[in-house]
Amino acid sequence: MARLNIGSAMLQRLRKSGYLLGFEADGGVFYPIWQFSDVPGRPVIPGISAVVAAMPPSWTLASSYAFMSARQGALEMHGDKLAPVQWLVRGGDPERVASLLADPASEMIGSRRPFRAEHATSVHYKSGRFGVEQADHAGEQ
Repeated sequence: MARLNIGSAMLQRLRKSGYLLGFEADGGVFYPIWQFSDVPGRPVIPGISAVVAAMPPSWTLASSYAFMSARQGALEMHGDKLAPVQWLVRGGDPERVASLLADPASEMIGSRRPFRAEHATSVHYKSGRFGVEQADHAGEQ
């Protein structure tokens, strides 16, 4: 997929090694779009592997989106409360995001935040082709 600047073989390799989050469903793999970067030479946002490793295995695409898009007081930079994806893009420590996943008192745990499917876009890879979809698949809420 040209927009991602990453080939399908590399994408699959990154997912299988635990570096990227991907959900298998409907004969394909759905990759939450929030983990990809528009920066040339850097196809994924920095530090994503630490966050992916800390995510509960039971989470769905919706859960991961809800977590990564929720602003959190513990992720404050220059007076702004940031969502984890914003935190990572701006160079914040990925271990801080990972530690929020381990904290049961965290206000960011995806299952506690209402999910709005119209905002959770994913890139999917199926039958050798890429596409972009809204999150009304893969066991979403």
